[in-house]
Amino acid sequence: MEDLVPDNGSTRVHAWAKGFRVSLQSEEFQLVVPPSLKQLQGAELSLAEARWPAVLETLYRAPPSLLEQEFAALFHQDEVMAVAVAPSVDKVSRTSLVAVCSTSTISWNTEDIADRLAKLKSLVARLSKSYGTAFRGADERVRSQLRAGAFLPDRRFSLTAEKPDKEWPWLQVVSEVRKWKGISGIATPGLCALGANVLYGTRDEFERHRSTSPLAGFFDVARGQIQPEGDRLTPWVPKPESPVREARPASAQRTDAERLDEIAAALSEVKSEVHALRSGLNGWFERLYTLVERAIKKRH
Repeated sequence: MEDLVPDNGSTRVHAWAKGFRVSLQSEEFQLVVPPSLKQLQGAELSLAEARWPAVLETLYRAPPSLLEQEFAALFHQDEVMAVAVAPSVDKVSRTSLVAVCSTSTISWNTEDIADRLAKLKSLVARLSKSYGTAFRGADERVRSQLRAGAFLPDRRFSLTAEKPDKEWPWLQVVSEVRKWKGISGIATPGLCALGANVLYGTRDEFERHRSTSPLAGFFDVARGQIQPEGDRLTPWVPKPESPVREARPASAQRTDAERLDEIAAALSEVKSEVHALRSGLNGWFERLYTLVERAIKKRH
């Protein structure tokens, strides 16, 4: 088993193509790296052959420039699997496709998720284009290498030196995915059928593809937000319907009442003191006035 060490920046790669007899005895679209389905593990097992026919039917009609823009990020518990495709041709020059998938452990509690996904997208895009060229014509030497597992002896890749993809707004994508519970993946229209339930695109694309894929919403590229449709996506932290004041204990209410009584008593006492002071001052002024009046009479 080529197990991944969580959060070590490494990833496993596997690839699918047409024109070779590797994991199947036919030359139809099949797993070519590794040469056996038994060597897949974890999230890789989700891409069973039964999922590919619906995807291929759409992709075969797409021009090469659009094929290279197709991408899917599929979430499986603590793993994410990135998928990209590229054009190729079989041995009789018929249109063919190569799909490269890269699986990595992921933790939504870390801050490097956006960078991890951006690097995975760059890796699968680069490898699918490279394999599309290498598989052209279904050369017998390539088939022998694929069957022997020698084409890619070690499926593990390091993401450390991989340049992050800049076509997708990854910080916004991650921020939005974190908000919604129930997201199985996010993908462009051509790859949604692989298991993603959030389409990366426009509302028009969402409406055109919702009948063929189990879509629960779309990432509105213009707004940078996930727009849920239906009730399959729910917020991780529901917003309260109305502000709720915390009930105060009766003991606290009694304490406040007692304090108000104390304040009233203190004010009453101050009022009495002020009244007494004023009375005292009035008496003093009266005595002073009398003394002054007597002194004036004596002088006359």
